[in-house]
Amino acid sequence: MARLLPEQLEFDFFAPPTEQAKKPEKRAVSAAFKDADILKFQLNKDGSRKLEDFGEDLNNTRKGRSVHKKGDPYQFLTASQDEIEEAIASLIENRFELERRMMIRGTVFHQGKPVFQDIALNEIAVTSRVPLRVLRYQVSVNDEYLNHYSADGVLVATPTGSTAYNLSAGGPVMAPAGRMMALTPVCPHSLNARSIVLAAEDRIQIGVLSSGRVSFDGDSWADLETGDCLIAERSALETVMIRRKKQSFMQNLSDHLSGI
Repeated sequence: MARLLPEQLEFDFFAPPTEQAKKPEKRAVSAAFKDADILKFQLNKDGSRKLEDFGEDLNNTRKGRSVHKKGDPYQFLTASQDEIEEAIASLIENRFELERRMMIRGTVFHQGKPVFQDIALNEIAVTSRVPLRVLRYQVSVNDEYLNHYSADGVLVATPTGSTAYNLSAGGPVMAPAGRMMALTPVCPHSLNARSIVLAAEDRIQIGVLSSGRVSFDGDSWADLETGDCLIAERSALETVMIRRKKQSFMQNLSDHLSGI
């Protein structure tokens, strides 16, 4: 469960920017979040701010999905423990930008009726219920037949999730602020099965020809029976991420690629 700042620290630290509040010593601030990996930051309309700590073993994606279900207006900042002091300083000094990330929605249909729905920040994955068992899929886009796949799974990934499961499955890297989706087969039993980048407005239908399972960011899931289908499309919801003005996406990508 998220821990709120002590009241006195919240008052001193997150005063509206128009007030000439004295900034507390960085050490005192960082000490309050010494175990944090993910910080939840709320920027209110009146300029006031609130920061919460999600702890060590948090899943940024899971929290991004859960706050949308509650309707909370939070943004997220990811920082390693050795960067926490600098991360908090960047919030105090307004050295950050807010970046809106696209999310996707998946609806499961059984016998033509919707039975399950959830959202994802990274990807929606359709796989077999049995590990290492190949499943057959029929995929359509905007009600037009695309292809049959025999594969371990099929992913629909967002730009944010393009560097996660999608990348491991051979899918493309997409700029995180982009508005598009990647349709990526996982370990396909074919030489010509490739990942396809689709527009955010496209509607993807994945039908399973035997029993399977769909998962949303690896957090929530639903079982699929033979003949069930998943419809994946852009969600009306977006996750707002805090990006520190330190390094661009291309710089980060270059650094990671050079280390491969």
